[in-house]
Amino acid sequence: MEFLKKLWNRLLGPTTVDDALATTAVDVKKEVADVVKAVKVVAKETKDVVKTVKPKTPRKPKASK
Repeated sequence: MEFLKKLWNRLLGPTTVDDALATTAVDVKKEVADVVKAVKVVAKETKDVVKTVKPKTPRKPKASK
C-alpha cells in the first residue's frame, strides 16, 4: 500500500517538464515586458519625427496702415 501512495504522489507531483515550463513562462513574460518598453520608446520617437517633419503653417504678414 505504501508503494501505491508513493507512486500516486509521484504522478501528481510537479515534474521536470512542469518546472521547465514555469521557468520558460517567466522568461517569456520578462521578454514581452522588455519588448513593450521598446515599442513605447519607438512610438514616442516616431511621434517626434512626425512632429518635426510636419510642415508648419506660414505666418500671415501683419497689415500695414
